[in-house]
Amino acid sequence: MEARLEAASLAGDVGAFLQLLRVDSLLLDRLSTTHHTSNNPLHIAALLGHADFASAILSRRPKLAQDLNEQGFSPLHLASANGHLSVVKELLKVGTDLCLIRDKDGFMPIHTAVIKGKIGVVKELIDACPETAKAATCQGETVVHLAVRSNHFEAVEFLVEKLGGDEELLNSKDEKGNTILHLTVAKRQFQILKFLLSKPVIQVNSFNLKGFTPLDVLLELPSEHGDLILGEMIRAAGGKKAEEESPPEAQSHPIQRAINPVSTSPTRSNWKGRLLQFFYLAHRGKASRRDLRVEQEHGDTRSTLMIVATLIATVTFQAGLNPPGGFVQDGGPNALAPGQAVLGPELSFFLIFDMVGLFASLSIILLLICVVPRNKRMLTKFLKWVMWIAIFCTAIAFTNGLHKIFPISSFDPISLFIQGWSGIFVIAIDWVLIRFSIYLLRKVGCLKKRSLLADGVNIRRMGAGTIVKRIVIFVVVFVVLVFADYIVVVLFVILKFNWE
Repeated sequence: MEARLEAASLAGDVGAFLQLLRVDSLLLDRLSTTHHTSNNPLHIAALLGHADFASAILSRRPKLAQDLNEQGFSPLHLASANGHLSVVKELLKVGTDLCLIRDKDGFMPIHTAVIKGKIGVVKELIDACPETAKAATCQGETVVHLAVRSNHFEAVEFLVEKLGGDEELLNSKDEKGNTILHLTVAKRQFQILKFLLSKPVIQVNSFNLKGFTPLDVLLELPSEHGDLILGEMIRAAGGKKAEEESPPEAQSHPIQRAINPVSTSPTRSNWKGRLLQFFYLAHRGKASRRDLRVEQEHGDTRSTLMIVATLIATVTFQAGLNPPGGFVQDGGPNALAPGQAVLGPELSFFLIFDMVGLFASLSIILLLICVVPRNKRMLTKFLKWVMWIAIFCTAIAFTNGLHKIFPISSFDPISLFIQGWSGIFVIAIDWVLIRFSIYLLRKVGCLKKRSLLADGVNIRRMGAGTIVKRIVIFVVVFVVLVFADYIVVVLFVILKFNWE
């Protein structure tokens, strides 16, 4: 584009533009052939809102209104997105077919106006070309979808009131099967949701391609403040979960449409479809209830782990700052300075186990708070193993501290009681190691999910390879347990020497 023409376009100087045309009457005719991918003067005028300049160009070269710039935008796209209503009106005088031009992403001018929330422009475009209100993007989104996605309540309100008689349009679905109600719930837009639910034309229990109703979408989202209010609003409007839908209402589900033909006449040839539909609904209900129960159990387990880990962290933290024997007040034996632990040189073993218990419990707390796991069951199992370590170390630290405060003989009833409980802890740790070993063997494919013990018939039916594999499994588990017990015995020997 000539520099003087570009400067006149940027300034909106109609006088300078007319002067250039008097000097070169073919100036506009050369634009479409030499600069067909860049912004022409009309693009600049539409972008900046120079209505008089745009009118002067259109009166001499109306075909420039159809040119697209390198981003694929027509002048009407730019004027609509920026809310320049006067420029939009000038462009529409050329022809309403300009409303149907799509950019490189498949958006029409009305789509860009809705995304930007330019309600005046949207009204003008719909009045000029009503079919644009029904035009969808390449992703299957209508103007109402775009208004909801952009969170423009005024645009949603205007479009729903304007298109209130078109039930099919207001309940249309995008390429993922989401209606405007699905999107509203997914974005937690309270004001828009309240408005949509007040309209009888809006279907509350539509299914998307995942088989979710709007209420299911809310339940699938990570829990946030205000979700209870959203759920109550949907329930009050008659919203249901997928498994609560009756067969007639569930026909909009994609799987249901595949199972049950469009015809609902009770012909004999359709008995297979009805039977499949019955089993599908029954299985879906059982699966949903089972998933809900498992999810609730995991939630309860995680809450329990959080409480226990917090208690252990509190206890071990206090024990570390207030060790057995207390602190020296005004000078003590062995030239200890005031403020030092009385049993300082003898508390190394106690402090090691106390710190392991503290950091193990803190690790549990951090994982529960900061990690959003893909496999909740796996994380819960791992946290249980860490909890065993924290409990075991806390118990050992307690018994060691007790011996430091109350020196007792090995055959004292209290000592025997403590040693007995220590043995129970060893057995418990063995049990944890057994389960962990079985889990590892299943992970590597050496063991299927079935009992390790088989009856005589199953053993006779086994091949030699299967029997050898079972023997190897038992040997591996046995070696792991022996090694673990050896470690535990070594720890107790060290503990014994430390006590004495």
